[in-house]
Amino acid sequence: MLKLCLHRVAWGVITLVAVIVITFCGVEALPGDACTAYLGRQANPPALEKCRAEFGLNRPFAARFIAWSADIAGGDFGVSIKRNKPVIEIIGPRLRNTMLLAVSAAALGFPIAIFLGVVVGLRRDSLLDGALSSAAMVAMTVPEFVSATALILVFSIWL
Repeated sequence: MLKLCLHRVAWGVITLVAVIVITFCGVEALPGDACTAYLGRQANPPALEKCRAEFGLNRPFAARFIAWSADIAGGDFGVSIKRNKPVIEIIGPRLRNTMLLAVSAAALGFPIAIFLGVVVGLRRDSLLDGALSSAAMVAMTVPEFVSATALILVFSIWL
């Protein structure tokens, strides 16, 4: 069991690294850069060069990626260009609320999932098994914005 868990964790880390590299490369492939978006209409060549030098965007891609990865691994998320504040100060309160919501959802969802899994396991190939399995498949395939809209309708308007 421990070997399986370590195998899953290793694949999770590999997947995370792959997503990070693909995302960083994808942003690099986009036309323009953070300075052109930040400066907007004031994006003339001298201002762009100054901005790129200030934020290190004139360095090679690999050097920026390695520096960015090391900063992220060390807990330094940088400074927000728009708000001129450390990013951790901006996302900190929101991260706390997100974690509270995630823990609450897990505390509610795990016991329900385990109970329904045991029920389906005990009543294999029954009508109840088919209904619960079908409901789970539908719940997993419905896009979040659709289910969120339906939940808002139910809890905000109907109730």
